[in-house]
Amino acid sequence: MSIASRVLRRIAVRTVRGLVRRRGLIATLVVLAAGGIAVTTLDLVSLPSTLTPAPSASNMPGYQGGAAGEPQTTATYIKGTQLYDAAMMWGTYSDQFKRNIQRSGGSLADTQAQLDQSKRGGSHIESAQYIGGYYVPNGSMHFYAATVSTRRGNQYTYFVFSLDSTDKIVSVE
Repeated sequence: MSIASRVLRRIAVRTVRGLVRRRGLIATLVVLAAGGIAVTTLDLVSLPSTLTPAPSASNMPGYQGGAAGEPQTTATYIKGTQLYDAAMMWGTYSDQFKRNIQRSGGSLADTQAQLDQSKRGGSHIESAQYIGGYYVPNGSMHFYAATVSTRRGNQYTYFVFSLDSTDKIVSVE
């Protein structure tokens, strides 16, 4: 028997004993407090989250962005992904990043085909939230959390953008 079950059993026994001795109110409060602690500590019940999305979080049809410190480039990329618009996404890429994609056999048309495939598959970014940025030599890194809706339900993911000194995307993870 685990320690938690022993503690709960001991609390229950003492509560019953307290009720028998006409100290029911105190015993009932102890049981309720112990039950509340057990439920929250052991995650026995899924309670609603008290987290609220930041003003930058948005639902379809398009991500608006606007959180403090959020680059317009990354907000445009997220919106382009939501709208399945490869041209919008490619407009955020640095020239070097575009060349790297093309060298590996990719193109704007390929990106659009991948987006169309995602759309047909029922996958889209339900919401995204800008987490923050970090400046590095010759650019910056920016972090997002996102909810991707698929036919199997919601999945949670992240985006990490590396930007050059002109705020163009040089990589996306």
